[in-house]
Order: sequence, then structure tokens, then C-alpha cells
Amino acid sequence: MSDSIKKPESNFDLQGSNNAPSYLQKLFEYNAQLLEEQDLETSYSDMFFKYFKVIERSTLCDVDNFDAIRDQNATNYDAWIKRRKDLLKVYINFLRFCNLSPNRFKEPSIELSKGVFDSLKSEYSKNIIVYSKYANTLGSAKGVELHDITIRDGVPCFKLQNFEGRPPIILPLNINVYDRYYIHNPYSDKEAKTYEKLVANPDLTVIYGLYGFSKDEGIDEKIEELKYLKSYIPKSQFFELRGETQKIGEYHVGLIYKPKK
Repeated sequence: MSDSIKKPESNFDLQGSNNAPSYLQKLFEYNAQLLEEQDLETSYSDMFFKYFKVIERSTLCDVDNFDAIRDQNATNYDAWIKRRKDLLKVYINFLRFCNLSPNRFKEPSIELSKGVFDSLKSEYSKNIIVYSKYANTLGSAKGVELHDITIRDGVPCFKLQNFEGRPPIILPLNINVYDRYYIHNPYSDKEAKTYEKLVANPDLTVIYGLYGFSKDEGIDEKIEELKYLKSYIPKSQFFELRGETQKIGEYHVGLIYKPKK
């Protein structure tokens, strides 16, 4: 059964304002409860381990023995997570260098679908609002919202489970209220395609970044694709950095900045 798409009222506020229709308020409360009941911290951890295996050029041969495989890789994985967080700091400093830090903007920006290992939130606590079903991994910080987010036709949307088994509702975020988005390092090729459509949306300002260790699977090719994306999107800018430190080794960073029309 296909998802139904409901257009928000023009004054619909993402934070659940009193202007929102009561049905939608109840639906958001219902979905928050559903997400709270799920073990999404484990889901995020499992997903990030699979991401680690892919970019390390490894495969999960036996999904039925997933926990054992993760235990066998625990030392390497923990070390990779630490290096990854150090690399995130490099990316954050590169945003500052490019004058694209969230602190540059007066109003808060939205970061989509990230968690504790890869969110900008820890650095930009007042200037980033995180919408993610992995929000619980970030603790109880202000500006962290528990939502299942999807991107449809270049528009960020809430994916809301409906009452009584009815089809889910895909509710576009009000881009008249929040029109600036930070996205980086999609977890899959499918997610990368939706990110490209988000960048192409003329009504949004988008900062789309990729960063990785130079030995990561496909990092150079992905950044070349980012450069190609810039070539056909009007007004977009591309920034690139290669470097090496003793702590994290060689790395490669690329990002696109595309202002709204």
C-alpha cells in the first residue's frame, strides 16, 4: 500500500505549534511514542557497523551471525569510530574555513538523519536542530527532535505512521520556516540519490558534504560525483580538501554549498 502525501498548512510549524491541526498533533505524539518504544540506539549502532564494513571493503557474509561478526571486529571498529570522530572535527573545521559554519547564519539550520557518531550537534549546539529517528543517541540536548525523516522529490518530509493500520502519511517540512539543511555522508547509494535531489531543490539552501579516509571504499569517486553534481546546479559552489595527520592518516573531504534561488 502506497504512502499518502499530505500537504501542510502554510503556517504549520515543525516544533508542533498551536497552529498545527489537532489531528497532526496527535499523529506526531503517536509517532514519537512508537519511536520511543523501538530500540533505535541498537538499530543505529548496527547500521553504522554495516557502514563500517562496506567502506572498509569488507562484507557481512553471515547476517545470521551478525553479533559474533561484530564481536570479532570490536577492536578495529572501536578504533575506527574514534578516528571517524576526529575526522568529523576536520570536516567541521573545513566548514568554518569555507565560511559555511552554522554559526554564520542567524537562524538555526536543520541536520537530517544523523546520530551520535556523525552529527554536527555536539559542536553547534545552538545553531543546529537535528531531525532524526536516531535522535535518542544524542541524549536530551535541546534542539534534538525524534522523527523518521525521508526525502521525496527533493523535499524533506516527516514519515508518519498512521492510526489503525491506515497508510503512512508523508508530510513535507515547512520550508518557509526552515530552508537550510546540512547533510553529509549518506549511508547508502539510495540515500545519496535522494540527497542529490535535495541539493537540486531551488527553494532550499543545502550544504552537502562527504568525508572519509583515503583508503575508504569509493571516497575519491564519490567526491568526483559531488563535483559533477555542482557542474549542473546553478549557483552552487564546490570545495575540496586533502590532508594527512599522524592521528587519523590521509583523508579526503568535499562539499557543495547551494543557496536557494
